[in-house]
Amino acid sequence: MVNPAVFSFEKIKHKRARLDQQIRQAEEQIAEDFQTVFARQETSDNKLQNYVNVAARTWFFVDGALTGYKLLRKIGGISRLFRGNKNKR
Repeated sequence: MVNPAVFSFEKIKHKRARLDQQIRQAEEQIAEDFQTVFARQETSDNKLQNYVNVAARTWFFVDGALTGYKLLRKIGGISRLFRGNKNKR
């Protein structure tokens, strides 16, 4: 017969402290990534470089929006399968 796992309050407290530390580290990493992604671009004296930067950022925004739209359509399509067709004759 196998004994069930025995959890003491100390073990639970230690595990919770470790998980809290991991959550804090993940939050710090997310905040750092957010700052990196949304940092203001340095402007240069070269107008062509500025136009290229604006075009690249615009393309990344459009690409992200299209990807999100496609994902939502896929998820919506999956949910329609579970709802069934109410207009069956």
